Amino acid sequence: MNKGVKIFSILVFLLSLGAFYLASQVVMELAGKREEVKNLTQKVSTLEMEKENLTQQVNNLTQTKKRLEGEVANLKTIKARLESKLNAEMRKTTRLTQELSRVKKEKASIEKKLKSIEGEFSILKTRINNLQKERDKYRKLAEEEKKKRERLEKELAFLKGEKPKVGKEEKLVPQIEKGIVGKVLEFQSPGVVAMKFNSAVNLQPGTTLYAFRKGKVVGKLTVKEIYSTLLVVYTEVESLDEKLKKDDILRITRWVPEK
Repeated sequence: MNKGVKIFSILVFLLSLGAFYLASQVVMELAGKREEVKNLTQKVSTLEMEKENLTQQVNNLTQTKKRLEGEVANLKTIKARLESKLNAEMRKTTRLTQELSRVKKEKASIEKKLKSIEGEFSILKTRINNLQKERDKYRKLAEEEKKKRERLEKELAFLKGEKPKVGKEEKLVPQIEKGIVGKVLEFQSPGVVAMKFNSAVNLQPGTTLYAFRKGKVVGKLTVKEIYSTLLVVYTEVESLDEKLKKDDILRITRWVPEK
């Protein structure tokens, strides 16, 4: 009986020991699980924070994307506008290049004409100088002939016992050549003038004309030579206060006897 009790007691002790061991193992396992749960909870919390950060970053990136898309759209609009301006400038450049080429050709043509005119003008100046010399010679001869004639008239009147008659000058009135406007190209004292008219002048050498400026007579013009619209004349200035000058604009008036 005592032996059986001892065995039972030993079994109870062993069972208690096993239960304690199992309990201790469960407690240890539970503690481990608790620690694991704590760690997992911390990880979850960390992941939640990371998730929030990532969500914020995604939102920021989304806003940045929208902003960049808007900027891209604006840049496309600006690009299209600049391309349009560039095309317009290119067309303008092409037009200006063509215009420049045309102007260069016209300039070359004008320079060629100018050289030709300068040559003609040089010849004309030479003729003017020659005419001036010829005019001076004939004026001197005319003065000598006039003195000679006056002397002979006086001698003849003296021989006849008469006083020399002084003829009354014929009264002249102006007859305006309408639409004819002249410009002095060159004026060389004592009175050889080169003039250019706005149209061909139908005059004959020897014709006497008058030049007016601001209603005043500035010169008595005797035509010497005619070259289309260029007129080379002898002049006799009526008023000492007026002198023909280069670039003078003159209206030509023909003086005819009063009816």
